[in-house]
Amino acid sequence: MNVSWIIPIRQCYRRCSVHRLCRWKRWRFALLYVTIILWTACGPGVEERKRTVESLTNQHSLATYALEDRDPTVRLAAVMKLAEPGELTRVALESSHRDVRAAAVTRLSDQAALAKLIRLTRYDDVRVAAFARLEDPALLTAIALEDPNKDIRQTALAKLDDPAVLASLALLPPQQEDAEFIIQRLGDRSGLEQAAAREAQARLLMKILTAFDSLEEEHRGRLRRALWEVFHVLAQPPVAAEVGEVAAMELTWHKTSQSYWGSLSGSKPGESFHCAIRLKKRRQPLTAHWSTDFPWSTGHLGFQSAAIKNLDLLEPLFDQLSQSVLAGIAAGRYQPATRRAAAERVTDAARLSRLAVPDMDEAALDAVVERVTDPAALARLALEATSPSIREKAIARLNDQAVLTRIATTDQDIHLRELATTRISDPEALAAIALQDQDFNVRKTAVARLADASILAKVAREDRDDTVREAAIARITDPALLSRIAVEDEVESVRAAAQYRLGELGK
Repeated sequence: MNVSWIIPIRQCYRRCSVHRLCRWKRWRFALLYVTIILWTACGPGVEERKRTVESLTNQHSLATYALEDRDPTVRLAAVMKLAEPGELTRVALESSHRDVRAAAVTRLSDQAALAKLIRLTRYDDVRVAAFARLEDPALLTAIALEDPNKDIRQTALAKLDDPAVLASLALLPPQQEDAEFIIQRLGDRSGLEQAAAREAQARLLMKILTAFDSLEEEHRGRLRRALWEVFHVLAQPPVAAEVGEVAAMELTWHKTSQSYWGSLSGSKPGESFHCAIRLKKRRQPLTAHWSTDFPWSTGHLGFQSAAIKNLDLLEPLFDQLSQSVLAGIAAGRYQPATRRAAAERVTDAARLSRLAVPDMDEAALDAVVERVTDPAALARLALEATSPSIREKAIARLNDQAVLTRIATTDQDIHLRELATTRISDPEALAAIALQDQDFNVRKTAVARLADASILAKVAREDRDDTVREAAIARITDPALLSRIAVEDEVESVRAAAQYRLGELGK
């Protein structure tokens, strides 16, 4: 019996008795102390709690025992009576006891629940046990595509055996490391060759691997990785529908070198790499050639690779694609440079508006923001884009006075508040900013657009920053007010500004 929690009461009793700080009589403390001891001794013991668990059928109550009981045998007894997938999943996710988590996963057969565990658990033992029981190819494929953790994705890939599925996954995800993992999984490619007879993506992967087999093994993987984004685009069904499948691929590579003399003399190796991709519905092949650009001087004589640019192959392809396909690429899971190149070629106003999504990467948005004409889309970018430069460009094209006023009066970025103020024409909004904004530059920007003589006079007399006052004075046309400021103001620079303004007015 655990009575450690009774000790503080006993200590309290002794302190209060010695120091006479408690109004209770000693016999009342003694009675309370004895009552607690008796209650603890008579409380439900381990065996009684186990019998309670054995009689329970309510799944939520059993899960509570499995998570909260202090005795391991009671916890395990509760887990072993659980059958409902939701409660088993809760126990596996929340329990701090390894044996309870393991027992919960062992009792789970629901494939969706196991997939949920793999995605959500913070415990490696639960994830390993769940993977061991997960067999559903669709759920494994979803994990391989969507999970942000590389180890989890590749564990799912390791359980997939269908070459056609593996081929499609190799060409779908943006993670290049997954594609290389899949290529290793495909082994001797006999299964891939059979899948190629019936699946377009398996055919494409087979052609890619066969073409790269002609290159030196030392450089094969590096060059394949460098061009994988191109294959990723060509594998997409909408692209293949417009330009056709890959009919053939020709790759040539040879070694180049550059000689150096001086403190470091010798020959530095480089490369020349040529790629030609023939598409069934395109008359001319996609071709590109890259060579090492040797520097004038070097600090080492090691190999220097060529700068291989995917866009050398993709841009001619994009010039042939329809607006709908280009918009799909611009919004898809591609590298930023690829998305930007596609977005630059989208001219349809409706599709540009749909691409103006605040959380899109900056490269693609930069190609959209200066061409989108939909006021709602511009407002969305001005208010919500994560990139300050995108917001700035959206504000510079925005005419919605309500949105501009909201940015000018509430935004945390001072520069954006100032920029929004330069586009506000509403006199009341400008007056409020000139009188109330915390930043003197924003107030000064508002003053420069004000025409209200009374507001200008108030700012000229009362603003806490002298440069804002001087900006207001520069717009005042009342000679009497200017004369009073020029004579009476305590700040010399403000008096001088008023005198200068009087001179401008010929007074």
